[in-house]
Amino acid sequence: MEQILVKRANNSEYLLEDKNKGSFITSIIQSTELRSNDVINVELSSREFINFTIGDSFYYLGQKYTLNQIPRYFKNSSNDFQYSITFEGVMFDLRRASYDVNIDTTGSAIYGETLTADLELFATILIENINRVFPGKWILGEIPTETETKTITFSEEENCLAALQMLCDEYDTDFIIKTDNNGVNILNFKQVGEEISLEFKVGFQKGLYNLTREKVDASDIVTRLKVYGSDKNLGTDYRANRLVLKDKNKPNSYIENTQAVAKYGIYESTKIFDDIYPRRKGKVTSINSDSVYKFSDSSMDFNLKEKDENGTKYLLNGINAKIHFNTGDLAGYEFEIHDYNHETKEFHIIKFADENSYEFPSKDSDAFRIGIGDEYVILDIQMPQTYIDNAEAELFEKADEYLSDKLEPNIQYLLDVDTLHLQRILNDTVTQFFSIGDFIKVIDEDFDINRYIRIKSIERDLKNPFDYKLTLSDSKVTNFLSGTIPGEINTIKNIIKLNNLNDPAKARRNWKDAQEVLNMVFDVEGDYYTDKIKPNSIETTHLQVGAKSMQFNLIDSFFEPNFEGNPNKIRWSTCKLVHFTISDKIVDWQIQGGQKDLESNKPYYLYAKCNKSNNIGVIEITETQYVVDQGNFYYFLIGIINTYSEDVKAREISLMYGFTTVSGRFIKTGRIESSGGGTYFDLDTGEISGKITFTSDSPALNQIDDRIEEIFGDDSLNLYITSTKGDLLDIDDLNTTLIVSVDRYFKDVTDEVISWQWTRESGLSQEAQDADEIWKIGKITKDLVLTPADFTSDIFEYGHTFICTALLEGNKTIDGKITI
Repeated sequence: MEQILVKRANNSEYLLEDKNKGSFITSIIQSTELRSNDVINVELSSREFINFTIGDSFYYLGQKYTLNQIPRYFKNSSNDFQYSITFEGVMFDLRRASYDVNIDTTGSAIYGETLTADLELFATILIENINRVFPGKWILGEIPTETETKTITFSEEENCLAALQMLCDEYDTDFIIKTDNNGVNILNFKQVGEEISLEFKVGFQKGLYNLTREKVDASDIVTRLKVYGSDKNLGTDYRANRLVLKDKNKPNSYIENTQAVAKYGIYESTKIFDDIYPRRKGKVTSINSDSVYKFSDSSMDFNLKEKDENGTKYLLNGINAKIHFNTGDLAGYEFEIHDYNHETKEFHIIKFADENSYEFPSKDSDAFRIGIGDEYVILDIQMPQTYIDNAEAELFEKADEYLSDKLEPNIQYLLDVDTLHLQRILNDTVTQFFSIGDFIKVIDEDFDINRYIRIKSIERDLKNPFDYKLTLSDSKVTNFLSGTIPGEINTIKNIIKLNNLNDPAKARRNWKDAQEVLNMVFDVEGDYYTDKIKPNSIETTHLQVGAKSMQFNLIDSFFEPNFEGNPNKIRWSTCKLVHFTISDKIVDWQIQGGQKDLESNKPYYLYAKCNKSNNIGVIEITETQYVVDQGNFYYFLIGIINTYSEDVKAREISLMYGFTTVSGRFIKTGRIESSGGGTYFDLDTGEISGKITFTSDSPALNQIDDRIEEIFGDDSLNLYITSTKGDLLDIDDLNTTLIVSVDRYFKDVTDEVISWQWTRESGLSQEAQDADEIWKIGKITKDLVLTPADFTSDIFEYGHTFICTALLEGNKTIDGKITI
């Protein structure tokens, strides 16, 4: 191995291995994994203390590796030091910058955390963010063109590495980073890897020392796929509440592969494609010169306001149709449709103002207007049958593609490459012979292999750079995100909703889960009593529950059983495990996110498998009991995944980490929850959830009322107006009723209103204003019945705004309005 010269941030240099100073590298391993990892782990012993500092870096085969965290070290004596050091590739620089779509930090005309864009715009925003931290050091290289426009919500805590990995997953591509001679990093989006022409077999001078096949799990197989699309644009007459396959209803909306069924039997799974629904991709062809709210699409092929014997064919009663822009300056924005003229094929949308009072489309700024060529879709309507047929065909294509990847077990192969064989082939030339993403041909008659398989990860011993250990897999890459997963908060809310916690069956199931946990409990430390204690009573001065190895916390974590509606799937997020007692100091590990298929009717142990030599951990789900100390790894028991329950039609997770102590009148614990799980007090986070009801004689109720008035005052009123026919009326049927309600702190106080007054805004001219003054006379009822007489001829040009003012006790007034 050549000498490694490390450069410090102050430009001073030192040799990583310096025998004159008594420092020796005992191990140096390069680990790379597709989309997720690129590090060099060094084990080093030294007679002198070495002050490794953040920012120390070196180059290996043209790629830069940097020390981003203080290494772990052991002092055995005054002249015996042991170091475990991780140098990270340039991809980890992306963790140092947040992925921020806010205009103040990127200079891009974008607001909020949600962005609608194609891959190129997402990538451009990423480059702008990373250059905020590394000015001028990152540029965008190769990138696919004409990619799909997508709307993605980013967490405020998102870092650029997590965003990059997520974009690769969204657009089914890889990334590769190259550094030029000037130290500029070039980020390329493309499928990486090439076919290596050599064949590899086990045996002398055949290329492999050994070949291992692992993770042969029948639960990975799917031979019958239940498939559904979105619930958008189906109308009320569709045969299911989601898009289903052609000529199928929801129970039999599935496809299956007859050959796979004959080979393995039926393995069912469910997949929902929420992005597939009946839709017409329209394009703006002209804009009304007199109004920024009007545009035409000359290709519009059906009359949005067409009627049949049942009423309107495409507009839905009580629901306002909307325009959603996919491209242009208003990409991602949705606007209610005020009117549509099929003769001119012109849409008239209603403006809206955001929380900062910015109006869209803008009359004053070209930056937020409709543009010619902008693409859009119409939402919240019933699409013509042709589009429903097209969507059902698209659903079948996506389902067939998805199923084709699930017909065989998910298998990966571990290859230990014959170093001497490779050294002879390369004539002792040290190079990056294998790269992640490459395809190599593996042949083995016993394993029935004779094909090219993709390299998923590589471990390379740099002391012998011809020593490679390869992991190959046919399965698609799963990203292990370093940071918060986009949109995860919304997902977690859905999980809570689907779990249906406020349910007697749930409470009954939780008791059964507790019994199952009791039966699976074992001594994780290896030195506790193995028999369960069952006395009639226990009297003691102090009670502690929870093993020493289980004293940890999981930061930014979630576990989602029943993933995609399948009780035999579980997904988990990237998180950090912080352990308080495994060492004499607090230690943390970065846990990679992922998902796993489970076998039916089996409970599992859920562990965090954490490497003792670095700060990387993975989730391991197994039927095996592990004590905590297992060679080079710690196995920290997180909990138990319970079996499928017929009571609640789902699996549950019983979390077990943490501890509880009881001493006299004091209980110290992390979380208290009800038997059904619907109500809990999380004492670690200070969070309370559930339906908490205070009785009328409770002092707490008065305290809350007093505190609310202290913070908000006693005039926190809201007035709401709804139209019985929605905001979008047919121009030939201007009849509706406006219904009003008033609340204070979410409590209905409509009955406390003393008097009502309605006013109208029908136009900007003096004539319109005078007409409005006359119109309001006598309009003093709570609810208002509107007829064509309540609209002026300006309704064809301007929406009419109806304003209701309510007077309450104490001379308090509150206004509300609705535009039609």
